[in-house]
Amino acid sequence: NMEVGKDVSLIAYDNNPWCDYLGLAALDHNFEMIGEYCADAIVNLVSGQTEKVPMMKKFISKFIARPSMN
Repeated sequence: NMEVGKDVSLIAYDNNPWCDYLGLAALDHNFEMIGEYCADAIVNLVSGQTEKVPMMKKFISKFIARPSMN
């Protein structure tokens, strides 16, 4: 007798159209920005513009609140 959004909260790791349809809260990752960063890092490394290989990069994800949260 538990109700999603009242007794339990659900959050999807990646936002997609189903999350909106089902009312699931989600994290929305900017994959375009991540892809551009990776492409630039590869081009810079291959072209010799840098010798430093990026080991870790943090990207900010947007939280989208929906009815699945209490």
